[in-house]
Amino acid sequence: MNQEGFQAINTFHQDIIHDISFDWYGQRLVTCSSDRNVKIWHKNQSGKWDLYHSITNQEGPVRKVKWAHPQFGTILAACSMDRSIHIYQEYKDITSIQKDPNEQQLQKQWKPIKIYNDKEVIEDMKFAPIHVGLILAVARADGRISIFQFKDLLNLQIHEQISNISVSPLGINSISWNKNRFDKKHMIAVGCKDRDTSQTKNQNGINGVNQKYIDEEIKSGQSFKIIVFNSLQTVNAQDHYQMKFEFQESNAQQLMHTQNVSDVSWSLINGRSFHLIATCGKEGARIWYMKQLSTNQNVIQVIKVIDLFDQNYRESIEVQKISWNIMASLVATSDSNNEIKIFKCVGMGKWEKIKSIKETQDSEQ
Repeated sequence: MNQEGFQAINTFHQDIIHDISFDWYGQRLVTCSSDRNVKIWHKNQSGKWDLYHSITNQEGPVRKVKWAHPQFGTILAACSMDRSIHIYQEYKDITSIQKDPNEQQLQKQWKPIKIYNDKEVIEDMKFAPIHVGLILAVARADGRISIFQFKDLLNLQIHEQISNISVSPLGINSISWNKNRFDKKHMIAVGCKDRDTSQTKNQNGINGVNQKYIDEEIKSGQSFKIIVFNSLQTVNAQDHYQMKFEFQESNAQQLMHTQNVSDVSWSLINGRSFHLIATCGKEGARIWYMKQLSTNQNVIQVIKVIDLFDQNYRESIEVQKISWNIMASLVATSDSNNEIKIFKCVGMGKWEKIKSIKETQDSEQ
Protein backbone atom coordinates (compact mmCIF):
# COMPACT_ATOMS: atom_id res chain seq x y z
CA MET A 1 0.00 0.00 0.00
CA ASN A 2 1.82 3.07 -1.25
CA GLN A 3 0.33 5.65 1.09
CA GLU A 4 2.44 8.39 2.63
CA GLY A 5 2.63 8.10 6.39
CA PHE A 6 1.61 4.44 6.48
CA GLN A 7 3.85 1.56 7.46
CA ALA A 8 3.58 -1.91 5.95
CA ILE A 9 4.30 -4.75 8.38
CA ASN A 10 5.39 -8.18 7.24
CA THR A 11 3.55 -10.27 9.82
CA PHE A 12 5.03 -13.60 8.64
CA HIS A 13 1.56 -15.15 8.91
CA GLN A 14 1.17 -18.06 6.51
CA ASP A 15 -2.53 -17.53 5.84
CA ILE A 16 -5.33 -14.95 5.93
CA ILE A 17 -5.20 -12.40 8.78
CA HIS A 18 -8.68 -12.23 10.31
CA ASP A 19 -8.31 -9.60 13.02
CA ILE A 20 -5.95 -7.03 14.54
CA SER A 21 -6.24 -5.14 17.81
CA PHE A 22 -4.26 -2.33 19.47
CA ASP A 23 -3.78 -2.31 23.22
CA TRP A 24 -5.04 0.55 25.41
CA TYR A 25 -1.90 2.67 24.93
CA GLY A 26 -1.40 1.93 21.23
CA GLN A 27 2.07 0.53 21.90
CA ARG A 28 1.21 -3.09 21.22
CA LEU A 29 -0.59 -4.74 18.36
CA VAL A 30 -1.91 -8.28 18.12
CA THR A 31 -2.74 -10.14 14.90
CA CYS A 32 -4.43 -13.50 14.34
CA SER A 33 -4.68 -15.73 11.31
CA SER A 34 -5.94 -18.95 9.80
CA ASP A 35 -2.43 -20.33 10.36
CA ARG A 36 -3.52 -20.72 14.04
CA ASN A 37 -0.96 -18.16 15.21
CA VAL A 38 -1.48 -15.15 17.46
CA LYS A 39 1.35 -12.64 17.05
CA ILE A 40 2.06 -9.76 19.42
CA TRP A 41 3.92 -6.70 18.14
CA HIS A 42 5.66 -3.92 20.07
CA LYS A 43 6.26 -0.39 18.83
CA ASN A 44 9.93 0.55 19.25
CA GLN A 45 11.37 4.02 19.86
CA SER A 46 11.75 4.70 16.14
CA GLY A 47 8.07 3.98 15.54
CA LYS A 48 8.64 0.62 13.86
CA TRP A 49 6.76 -2.52 14.87
CA ASP A 50 8.84 -5.46 16.13
CA LEU A 51 7.59 -8.99 16.70
CA TYR A 52 7.40 -9.38 20.47
CA HIS A 53 5.89 -12.84 20.86
CA SER A 54 4.18 -15.54 18.82
CA ILE A 55 1.64 -17.97 20.25
CA THR A 56 0.53 -21.19 18.59
CA ASN A 57 -1.92 -22.75 20.97
CA GLN A 58 -5.31 -22.55 19.29
CA GLU A 59 -6.81 -25.73 17.90
CA GLY A 60 -8.06 -24.03 14.76
CA PRO A 61 -7.84 -20.82 12.69
CA VAL A 62 -8.05 -17.78 14.98
CA ARG A 63 -10.85 -15.35 14.08
CA LYS A 64 -10.81 -12.63 16.77
CA VAL A 65 -8.35 -11.17 19.29
CA LYS A 66 -9.11 -8.57 21.98
CA TRP A 67 -7.13 -6.88 24.77
CA ALA A 68 -8.41 -6.48 28.31
CA HIS A 69 -7.87 -3.16 30.11
CA PRO A 70 -4.25 -2.89 31.38
CA GLN A 71 -5.49 -2.40 34.96
CA PHE A 72 -6.15 -6.15 35.00
CA GLY A 73 -2.69 -7.00 33.66
CA THR A 74 -1.61 -7.96 30.17
CA ILE A 75 -4.46 -10.19 29.06
CA LEU A 76 -5.62 -11.28 25.61
CA ALA A 77 -8.70 -13.18 24.50
CA ALA A 78 -8.68 -15.15 21.24
CA CYS A 79 -11.47 -17.18 19.67
CA SER A 80 -10.95 -19.71 16.92
CA MET A 81 -12.96 -21.62 14.38
CA ASP A 82 -12.82 -24.70 16.58
CA ARG A 83 -15.47 -22.82 18.61
CA SER A 84 -13.25 -22.24 21.62
CA ILE A 85 -11.90 -19.20 23.47
CA HIS A 86 -8.43 -18.96 24.95
CA ILE A 87 -7.31 -16.34 27.45
CA TYR A 88 -3.61 -15.47 27.33
CA GLN A 89 -2.03 -13.82 30.37
CA GLU A 90 1.52 -12.47 30.35
CA TYR A 91 3.63 -13.37 33.37
CA LYS A 92 7.27 -13.23 34.42
CA ASP A 93 9.01 -16.59 34.29
CA ILE A 94 11.14 -16.93 37.44
CA THR A 95 12.63 -20.17 36.13
CA SER A 96 14.54 -18.20 33.47
CA ILE A 97 16.97 -16.89 36.10
CA GLN A 98 17.17 -20.26 37.80
CA LYS A 99 18.25 -21.81 34.50
CA ASP A 100 20.70 -19.01 33.69
CA PRO A 101 22.17 -17.11 36.69
CA ASN A 102 23.60 -14.50 34.29
CA GLU A 103 20.11 -13.53 33.15
CA GLN A 104 19.52 -9.94 34.30
CA GLN A 105 15.77 -9.76 33.78
CA LEU A 106 12.91 -12.18 34.13
CA GLN A 107 11.69 -13.46 30.79
CA LYS A 108 8.03 -12.92 30.02
CA GLN A 109 5.79 -15.77 28.91
CA TRP A 110 2.14 -16.12 27.99
CA LYS A 111 -0.03 -18.55 29.92
CA PRO A 112 -2.96 -20.01 27.92
CA ILE A 113 -6.29 -20.71 29.62
CA LYS A 114 -9.12 -22.38 27.74
CA ILE A 115 -12.43 -21.15 29.12
CA TYR A 116 -15.07 -22.00 26.57
CA ASN A 117 -15.98 -24.62 24.02
CA ASP A 118 -19.37 -24.47 22.39
CA LYS A 119 -21.43 -26.14 19.71
CA GLU A 120 -21.92 -22.83 17.91
CA VAL A 121 -19.48 -20.62 16.01
CA ILE A 122 -18.23 -17.63 18.00
CA GLU A 123 -18.72 -14.46 15.93
CA ASP A 124 -17.42 -11.78 18.31
CA MET A 125 -16.24 -11.10 21.85
CA LYS A 126 -15.57 -7.93 23.83
CA PHE A 127 -14.19 -7.20 27.29
CA ALA A 128 -16.43 -4.99 29.41
CA PRO A 129 -15.37 -1.42 30.36
CA ILE A 130 -12.97 -1.13 33.28
CA HIS A 131 -15.60 -0.02 35.81
CA VAL A 132 -17.61 -3.21 35.22
CA GLY A 133 -14.69 -5.51 36.03
CA LEU A 134 -12.89 -8.25 34.14
CA ILE A 135 -15.89 -9.53 32.22
CA LEU A 136 -16.00 -10.97 28.70
CA ALA A 137 -19.10 -10.98 26.48
CA VAL A 138 -19.23 -13.60 23.73
CA ALA A 139 -21.56 -13.42 20.70
CA ARG A 140 -22.53 -16.67 18.99
CA ALA A 141 -23.81 -17.48 15.52
CA ASP A 142 -27.05 -18.87 16.96
CA GLY A 143 -27.95 -15.42 18.29
CA ARG A 144 -26.99 -15.87 21.94
CA ILE A 145 -24.72 -13.74 24.13
CA SER A 146 -22.76 -15.44 26.91
CA ILE A 147 -21.03 -13.38 29.61
CA PHE A 148 -18.11 -14.63 31.70
CA GLN A 149 -16.77 -13.06 34.88
CA PHE A 150 -13.19 -13.57 36.11
CA LYS A 151 -13.12 -13.27 39.89
CA ASP A 152 -9.43 -13.84 40.63
CA LEU A 153 -6.83 -11.92 38.60
CA LEU A 154 -4.10 -14.23 39.90
CA ASN A 155 -5.93 -17.30 38.65
CA LEU A 156 -8.08 -16.74 35.58
CA GLN A 157 -9.13 -20.38 35.72
CA ILE A 158 -11.58 -19.19 38.36
CA HIS A 159 -14.38 -17.81 36.22
CA GLU A 160 -18.14 -18.08 35.99
CA GLN A 161 -20.70 -17.81 33.23
CA ILE A 162 -23.11 -15.23 34.61
CA SER A 163 -25.44 -14.88 31.64
CA ASN A 164 -26.51 -16.73 28.51
CA ILE A 165 -29.33 -14.97 26.69
CA SER A 166 -31.00 -15.19 23.29
CA VAL A 167 -30.99 -11.97 21.25
CA SER A 168 -31.83 -12.97 17.68
CA PRO A 169 -32.74 -16.36 16.16
CA LEU A 170 -30.99 -15.29 12.95
CA GLY A 171 -27.61 -14.88 14.66
CA ILE A 172 -25.21 -12.14 15.77
CA ASN A 173 -22.24 -10.59 13.97
CA SER A 174 -20.90 -8.03 16.43
CA ILE A 175 -21.32 -6.58 19.93
CA SER A 176 -20.09 -3.44 21.71
CA TRP A 177 -20.38 -2.38 25.38
CA ASN A 178 -21.70 0.97 26.59
CA LYS A 179 -18.65 2.62 28.16
CA ASN A 180 -20.40 5.24 30.32
CA ARG A 181 -19.71 4.44 33.99
CA PHE A 182 -22.53 6.72 35.16
CA ASP A 183 -25.34 4.71 33.57
CA LYS A 184 -27.07 2.63 36.21
CA LYS A 185 -27.47 -0.43 34.00
CA HIS A 186 -25.11 -2.21 31.64
CA MET A 187 -25.92 -2.04 27.93
CA ILE A 188 -24.59 -3.87 24.88
CA ALA A 189 -25.19 -2.83 21.26
CA VAL A 190 -25.76 -5.79 18.96
CA GLY A 191 -25.39 -6.12 15.19
CA CYS A 192 -27.51 -9.02 13.94
CA LYS A 193 -27.56 -11.20 10.85
CA ASP A 194 -30.39 -11.22 8.35
CA ARG A 195 -32.03 -14.19 6.70
CA ASP A 196 -29.49 -14.27 3.86
CA THR A 197 -26.43 -14.32 6.14
CA SER A 198 -27.87 -16.59 8.82
CA GLN A 199 -26.78 -20.20 8.97
CA THR A 200 -28.31 -22.86 6.74
CA LYS A 201 -32.00 -23.38 7.23
CA ASN A 202 -33.17 -26.83 8.30
CA GLN A 203 -36.55 -28.42 8.84
CA ASN A 204 -36.93 -26.74 12.23
CA GLY A 205 -36.03 -23.28 10.94
CA ILE A 206 -32.55 -21.83 11.38
CA ASN A 207 -30.12 -23.29 13.92
CA GLY A 208 -32.96 -25.50 15.14
CA VAL A 209 -35.04 -22.46 16.14
CA ASN A 210 -38.77 -22.68 15.58
CA GLN A 211 -39.85 -20.98 12.35
CA LYS A 212 -42.37 -18.88 14.30
CA TYR A 213 -39.62 -16.97 16.12
CA ILE A 214 -37.66 -16.51 12.90
CA ASP A 215 -40.71 -15.03 11.16
CA GLU A 216 -41.26 -12.67 14.11
CA GLU A 217 -37.63 -11.54 13.93
CA ILE A 218 -37.84 -10.87 10.19
CA LYS A 219 -41.14 -9.03 10.63
CA SER A 220 -39.64 -6.75 13.29
CA GLY A 221 -37.18 -5.51 10.65
CA GLN A 222 -34.51 -4.59 13.19
CA SER A 223 -30.92 -5.80 12.79
CA PHE A 224 -29.47 -3.29 15.27
CA LYS A 225 -30.44 -3.75 18.92
CA ILE A 226 -29.48 -2.60 22.40
CA ILE A 227 -29.69 -5.11 25.24
CA VAL A 228 -29.85 -3.94 28.87
CA PHE A 229 -28.69 -6.00 31.84
CA ASN A 230 -30.15 -5.08 35.22
CA SER A 231 -27.27 -6.79 36.99
CA LEU A 232 -24.11 -8.71 36.15
CA GLN A 233 -23.56 -9.95 39.68
CA THR A 234 -25.89 -12.94 39.63
CA VAL A 235 -26.76 -15.68 37.19
CA ASN A 236 -30.24 -14.80 35.97
CA ALA A 237 -31.21 -15.48 32.38
CA GLN A 238 -34.32 -13.26 32.72
CA ASP A 239 -32.54 -10.22 34.13
CA HIS A 240 -32.30 -8.39 30.80
CA TYR A 241 -34.46 -6.71 28.18
CA GLN A 242 -34.25 -5.11 24.74
CA MET A 243 -34.41 -1.33 24.46
CA LYS A 244 -37.20 0.21 22.40
CA PHE A 245 -36.18 2.99 20.02
CA GLU A 246 -38.10 6.27 20.06
CA PHE A 247 -37.27 8.39 17.02
CA GLN A 248 -37.21 12.14 17.52
CA GLU A 249 -37.10 12.75 13.75
CA SER A 250 -39.62 10.93 11.55
CA ASN A 251 -37.19 10.40 8.67
CA ALA A 252 -34.63 8.81 11.01
CA GLN A 253 -36.77 5.71 11.40
CA GLN A 254 -36.26 4.99 7.70
CA LEU A 255 -32.56 4.48 8.45
CA MET A 256 -33.16 1.61 10.87
CA HIS A 257 -31.10 -1.38 9.76
CA THR A 258 -33.24 -4.18 8.33
CA GLN A 259 -30.42 -6.11 6.65
CA ASN A 260 -27.19 -7.67 7.90
CA VAL A 261 -25.25 -5.46 10.37
CA SER A 262 -21.58 -6.46 10.16
CA ASP A 263 -20.17 -4.31 12.96
CA VAL A 264 -21.19 -2.01 15.82
CA SER A 265 -19.02 0.32 17.87
CA TRP A 266 -20.09 2.29 20.98
CA SER A 267 -17.91 5.36 21.52
CA LEU A 268 -16.58 6.75 24.79
CA ILE A 269 -19.00 9.26 26.35
CA ASN A 270 -16.34 12.02 26.78
CA GLY A 271 -18.64 14.29 28.82
CA ARG A 272 -21.47 14.34 26.28
CA SER A 273 -25.10 14.16 27.36
CA PHE A 274 -25.87 11.62 24.63
CA HIS A 275 -24.46 8.37 23.26
CA LEU A 276 -22.76 7.85 19.90
CA ILE A 277 -23.01 4.42 18.30
CA ALA A 278 -21.61 3.57 14.86
CA THR A 279 -23.09 0.72 12.80
CA CYS A 280 -22.32 -0.70 9.37
CA GLY A 281 -23.35 -3.48 7.03
CA LYS A 282 -25.17 -4.08 3.77
CA GLU A 283 -26.95 -0.73 4.06
CA GLY A 284 -23.80 1.35 4.49
CA ALA A 285 -22.52 3.05 7.66
CA ARG A 286 -24.51 5.10 10.15
CA ILE A 287 -23.93 7.12 13.30
CA TRP A 288 -26.63 7.08 15.95
CA TYR A 289 -27.13 9.95 18.41
CA MET A 290 -29.04 8.41 21.31
CA LYS A 291 -30.16 9.39 24.80
CA GLN A 292 -31.74 7.28 27.51
CA LEU A 293 -35.01 8.67 28.86
CA SER A 294 -35.19 9.30 32.61
CA THR A 295 -38.97 8.76 32.58
CA ASN A 296 -38.84 5.35 30.88
CA GLN A 297 -35.80 3.14 31.34
CA ASN A 298 -37.03 0.74 28.64
CA VAL A 299 -36.83 3.39 25.90
CA ILE A 300 -33.81 5.02 24.31
CA GLN A 301 -34.43 8.16 22.30
CA VAL A 302 -32.88 8.38 18.84
CA ILE A 303 -32.00 12.07 18.49
CA LYS A 304 -30.46 11.81 15.04
CA VAL A 305 -29.16 9.21 12.57
CA ILE A 306 -26.39 10.16 10.15
CA ASP A 307 -25.95 8.16 6.94
CA LEU A 308 -22.25 8.38 6.04
CA PHE A 309 -22.56 6.91 2.54
CA ASP A 310 -24.77 7.90 -0.35
CA GLN A 311 -27.38 5.57 -1.83
CA ASN A 312 -25.37 4.62 -4.94
CA TYR A 313 -22.44 3.52 -2.81
CA ARG A 314 -24.59 1.41 -0.50
CA GLU A 315 -26.15 -0.59 -3.32
CA SER A 316 -22.89 -2.15 -4.45
CA ILE A 317 -20.57 -2.18 -1.42
CA GLU A 318 -20.92 -3.77 2.02
CA VAL A 319 -19.22 -1.93 4.88
CA GLN A 320 -17.59 -4.58 7.05
CA LYS A 321 -15.87 -2.74 9.93
CA ILE A 322 -16.33 0.54 11.76
CA SER A 323 -14.44 2.07 14.70
CA TRP A 324 -13.97 5.31 16.68
CA ASN A 325 -10.96 7.25 17.82
CA ILE A 326 -10.77 7.83 21.58
CA MET A 327 -12.43 11.28 21.42
CA ALA A 328 -15.22 10.09 19.08
CA SER A 329 -14.35 12.91 16.68
CA LEU A 330 -13.23 10.49 13.94
CA VAL A 331 -14.79 7.29 12.66
CA ALA A 332 -13.15 4.86 10.23
CA THR A 333 -14.79 2.28 7.97
CA SER A 334 -13.51 -0.55 5.79
CA ASP A 335 -15.55 -2.19 3.07
CA SER A 336 -15.73 -5.05 0.58
CA ASN A 337 -14.19 -2.78 -2.06
CA ASN A 338 -10.84 -2.85 -0.16
CA GLU A 339 -11.23 0.78 0.82
CA ILE A 340 -10.79 2.53 4.17
CA LYS A 341 -12.64 5.81 4.73
CA ILE A 342 -12.12 8.22 7.62
CA PHE A 343 -14.85 10.70 8.58
CA LYS A 344 -14.52 13.72 10.86
CA CYS A 345 -17.19 15.44 12.95
CA VAL A 346 -17.40 19.09 11.90
CA GLY A 347 -20.42 20.04 14.00
CA MET A 348 -23.42 18.54 15.77
CA GLY A 349 -24.70 15.86 13.41
CA LYS A 350 -22.32 16.90 10.62
CA TRP A 351 -19.67 14.53 9.30
CA GLU A 352 -17.38 14.81 6.30
CA LYS A 353 -14.93 12.40 4.68
CA ILE A 354 -11.34 13.54 5.17
CA LYS A 355 -9.37 10.51 3.97
CA SER A 356 -9.79 7.56 1.64
CA ILE A 357 -7.27 4.73 1.40
CA LYS A 358 -7.72 2.36 -1.50
CA GLU A 359 -5.77 -0.89 -1.80
CA THR A 360 -5.16 -1.92 -5.41
CA GLN A 361 -3.92 -5.11 -6.98
CA ASP A 362 -0.40 -3.73 -7.42
CA SER A 363 -0.14 -2.50 -3.81
CA GLU A 364 2.72 -3.66 -1.67
CA GLN A 365 1.82 -6.42 0.77
